Amino acid sequence: MKKNCLFCKKEFEVKPGDPQYRKLLANKAKSYVCKRCNQSLQTEASAATGLHPDQIDEHDKFLK
Repeated sequence: MKKNCLFCKKEFEVKPGDPQYRKLLANKAKSYVCKRCNQSLQTEASAATGLHPDQIDEHDKFLK
C-alpha cells in the first residue's frame, strides 16, 4: 500500500514486513511515519528527555 509520511510528506510503499503495516491495514486513515522521520523523532526525544527507547518498559508506559 502507498502512504505519505506525516512529516516529510514523501510517498512510500508500505510492505507487509513493515512494523506499521498491520496498523495501517486495520484503519487506513491512520498516519504513517517513514523510518527516517521516525529515527529523527526518537533521537530528538532522547536528547530532550535523556531517555533511550530501550530504557522504557513496555508495560510501564501504560501505567503512567
